[in-house]
Amino acid sequence: MERIKWLFLYAMFTLFYLVVIPEIIFRTLSEYAYMKLGEIVNPFQIFPSTVNALFIAIVVSSLLLAWLTVKLIKRVTKRGNATH
Repeated sequence: MERIKWLFLYAMFTLFYLVVIPEIIFRTLSEYAYMKLGEIVNPFQIFPSTVNALFIAIVVSSLLLAWLTVKLIKRVTKRGNATH
């Protein structure tokens, strides 16, 4: 049951970051700026389109942020339980 709870938390944070990160990027940056950002995340031209590379970078960064968030929550709750 504990594992399912952490998996659910991880999925919720991933979905949250998948919504928030593109919202921030596409609302605040100009088209030229996010095309430059796409070129930065695709330096070796692995993907034929810079937009595809930008979308993949957004997904990977949201997964990484969700993982880090869950790790931080586990560490804080473990510390909080140790003090009581």
